[in-house]
Amino acid sequence: MSVHGGARLLAEILSPSRRALRMRLGRANAAGAGLMLQRIDIREALNDGIAARLICLGTRADLPLKTFIGQPVEVQIVTDTGRIRRICAVVTGAKAGQSDGSLTVYELEARDALSILERRINSRVFMHRSDVAIVETLLTEWRQRSPALAAAFDFSVNVAHGDRYPAREFTHQFNESDAAFVRRLLKRSGISWFFRPGAEKEDGGDTPVHEMVLFDEAMNLAPYTGGAVRFHRDDATEQRDAITRIVHARDLVSGTVERKTWDYKTNRIDQAANEGGLDQGDIGGPLAAFLSDSQIEMPHAGDSWADHERRTGLRMDRHEMNAKGLHGESGMRDLSVGEYIRITGHARIDAAPASEREFIVLAVHHWAENNLPKELDARVHLLIGGDHTLEDDKRYRNEFSAVRRDTPIVPVWEPLHDLPKVHPVTALVVGPQGEEVHTDKLGRVKVQFQTYKREDHEHAQGAGVSGSERDSAWIRYITALAGNRFGADFIPRVGMEVYVDFLGGDPDRPIIVGVVHNGHQNPAAWSDVGALPGNRYVSGIKTQEIRGSGFNQLRYDDTPGQISIQWSTSYAATQINGGWLTQPRTEGEGAPRGEGLEARSDAQVAVRGGKGVYITAQPQARAGSDMMERRALLGLAEQLQGIVKTLGEASHTHRAEDTDSARIEKIVTQLKHWDGGTNVNEEGADGGAPMVAIDAPAGIAIASQDSLVLGAQNHIDAVSAGNTQVSAGRKLLLRAADLFSAFARKGMTLVTAEGDLRMEAHKDDICIIAGRNIRLIAGENFIMESPKFSFIAQGVQVDYGSGRIVEQSQSLHHIMSPDFSVGGAGGGSPRGPESFGSASHDQRVVLTDANTGELLASQRYRIEIEDGTVLEGRSDEQGNTQSLQSEIAFARYTIQALKD
Repeated sequence: MSVHGGARLLAEILSPSRRALRMRLGRANAAGAGLMLQRIDIREALNDGIAARLICLGTRADLPLKTFIGQPVEVQIVTDTGRIRRICAVVTGAKAGQSDGSLTVYELEARDALSILERRINSRVFMHRSDVAIVETLLTEWRQRSPALAAAFDFSVNVAHGDRYPAREFTHQFNESDAAFVRRLLKRSGISWFFRPGAEKEDGGDTPVHEMVLFDEAMNLAPYTGGAVRFHRDDATEQRDAITRIVHARDLVSGTVERKTWDYKTNRIDQAANEGGLDQGDIGGPLAAFLSDSQIEMPHAGDSWADHERRTGLRMDRHEMNAKGLHGESGMRDLSVGEYIRITGHARIDAAPASEREFIVLAVHHWAENNLPKELDARVHLLIGGDHTLEDDKRYRNEFSAVRRDTPIVPVWEPLHDLPKVHPVTALVVGPQGEEVHTDKLGRVKVQFQTYKREDHEHAQGAGVSGSERDSAWIRYITALAGNRFGADFIPRVGMEVYVDFLGGDPDRPIIVGVVHNGHQNPAAWSDVGALPGNRYVSGIKTQEIRGSGFNQLRYDDTPGQISIQWSTSYAATQINGGWLTQPRTEGEGAPRGEGLEARSDAQVAVRGGKGVYITAQPQARAGSDMMERRALLGLAEQLQGIVKTLGEASHTHRAEDTDSARIEKIVTQLKHWDGGTNVNEEGADGGAPMVAIDAPAGIAIASQDSLVLGAQNHIDAVSAGNTQVSAGRKLLLRAADLFSAFARKGMTLVTAEGDLRMEAHKDDICIIAGRNIRLIAGENFIMESPKFSFIAQGVQVDYGSGRIVEQSQSLHHIMSPDFSVGGAGGGSPRGPESFGSASHDQRVVLTDANTGELLASQRYRIEIEDGTVLEGRSDEQGNTQSLQSEIAFARYTIQALKD
């Protein structure tokens, strides 16, 4: 036979149409022309995928291996009924093996589309979508973006319980493959999957297609179309394929499942438990109950408590699925995962109730090879080499695993293995246009993870990469203190770069653990001047006015030998400065401004103490004594009280009116007990008087460029142990509504250098008394005017008035004059004092609550004035009473609040 004739014969022998094991590659089978599938090793499993190793023979040794990559492939196995059992996948690897010149061995590896997507690593976010919806989005995108996958892959969603799967606020694919991400979502939700050949195309297209099927109800799976499956030995004389070996298996599993998760929204632990209903025997049952599967999950593991409880039940379902099953071997060439079979001919199974004779196929491992002519078979075995698991008279066998049909089918969800390895990343805080602080009632913010692809988020109109509040769910941030309505809260602002970690290692549970500066967000410039590294000794907290240039800051300056602290706001340059004060530093330098404590503002400043204010210049080294240390002040106050008492007694003795010392005694008493009831005098009473005390060992200066008002509603005591001097550049006016009394122990001088000295008593007398002499000296005239006038001396009296003079003496009346003239009648007309009418005085009272200080508006009252007047009325909106009219200046009164 010629060489060409031998080649034609070999090609005819190797023709797929003559073989029980066949293969189609790609469109029109172009890449696989001249290849015959000789041997297969294929694994397919529910909740996993398809992994195929295909050994092929070809008459060409120069086929380019890259032409196989990405090709859809269909393995065809002719069954016992003559039907074709199809297994479809995509070629992911190709090898060229041994060749004897006319035959060459090729090995192809094929996988399902999900497994292929292990090679696609990505990061992206999904907002407000369920796990099922996200998976559908991804599967659809695969087909839209990859023509190869679109031609070879399809999917169907057979979810019976769609309401179980909540739309989650935030789902995050984080540096993980599309396949791992899809599996993670399906496992978490308890949705299973398997692959099957795609439906035959109506347009006659011959590209092999495999279909991914998602389901959540095992009872809805399709039955095996070949009817009941026999348990029987398998040999060449059998007409139908059968199961040849069955092994029933039981495994000890946990009898209870418990899951705990912290829910920060409800501030509680969500705990779910499930004891299942699996009978593990009299001994195994108690042991299983002890083997509790208890885990603490990541915070807020479920979308709700019901979702968390459902997921806990899924874990129990998985334990029960693992607890018992069936393993077997068969020659059934059309045995497929994702279908249920009814087994007959097995004593143990036949004895079971009808509902327990049906089994869902979980996994199948296929081995098969083509039958070749004897002379060619030996030659092929030499080329292929290696071991194979088929007996000499068998060309197909499989091993499979199954569970009873009434067993819930759920994928195993193990967060420790199924979650991707995460690490902290940076993100930018985002918010609505024009908003600088975007937050909710929990103080959470939203972020945009950087470098994520825009095309991956087109399905959500850019949410995730829009640079707006649409890019993430609300995310909490770590702070130094977080209590109920108290804490250290610095809400990250829009545009800030934050450091994001993930709770429980779950990329769907981000938490902000810090905020960092960058080239756009520079470190704080204290008082808006200076920068690092020059101002490296300055630290603190500085905030920025929203939509403005103002700021607030708490600044610490740790410059050696020049330390200081500042609390300040740029508004009205309001500051409290303490320590070694300087101008704001630039490059670490600032001009000195003084030492100590400064409180200043371009606006108003108030110092308020509800239980008193103590201002003192007394030294107290290193705060070595009590805050209200006032012994020096109290000693001086007691000394002044003694002076008032001594001079008051002297004044009383000399009839210069009594001195009211009760007020200064009250002040001294309040000073003594001022810290009563505080932590330095807890047993003390009568403390906390709302008064102001000023103490200065070197003097106090109070001055104004305009006016100074010194007043008290009740009493003023001006006392000094030495001199008290009052000087006025112009007038000194002393006014008293009642009595003016002056007393001096050693003399009194009243002098006017220019102008008159006038003393008047408009209604009563003027009485001048001297213990020795009274001397009246006038430089020009001495005039005394009165309607009546009397001189009285010892034994002598002269009376003037009523037009006559009466002189009296007990002895000699001696008149000496060089001349004496007596004329006609004469007289004088003295001026009387001016007449002053009675004055009317008015006052007004403001009513306030004695405890709170609040104004008492519309309050009924009764007022009794010391002149006997009684008034009743109701206060106005400002708490004012009506005017109190009296001829007594500053008349005293009592006031009583009346009930309506």
